[in-house]
Amino acid sequence: MKKSVEYILALSLAVLMPFCLFGCSECEEKEPFVVDREESLTVSPLDALSSKFFDEQEEGDSILVLNSYDEMVRHYRGNVEDLPSVDWKNHTVVVGKILVSSGGWYIKRLSLIYGGKTHLEVNLAHRTEGAWLEVVCDMFFWETFPKVTTNKMEMVVVY
Repeated sequence: MKKSVEYILALSLAVLMPFCLFGCSECEEKEPFVVDREESLTVSPLDALSSKFFDEQEEGDSILVLNSYDEMVRHYRGNVEDLPSVDWKNHTVVVGKILVSSGGWYIKRLSLIYGGKTHLEVNLAHRTEGAWLEVVCDMFFWETFPKVTTNKMEMVVVY
């Protein structure tokens, strides 16, 4: 009995040792991919298209991770001819909506964080000039990132 336990332990170590010494190339964490956005009073055309990916009745924050043209068309509720071309072999499109408390909020930075759980961090800022109605509304965004292999991703919103 003692010999079989020692054998199983030795075999387990032999199998796991290469991972401990050399690591796993797919497990390595990449640097976050960051997109800084400038404050603008106008909505970009791609951000405007993003509203057509979500049901008007759906409440709360939400994102869609799109890895192919077919996925994009399946979720889009508008004229597909309005959609831009995307290099799907090398890119992923993330469209999202965030519930905000006034029209004064804008997206300052989008960061795709790689690691144990790939997620999207959205940094919001509030415009310092002008008067803004305090009304709850949806803010939409569209961004292209380097290709990811997942279709599900969490979104963390930082105010």
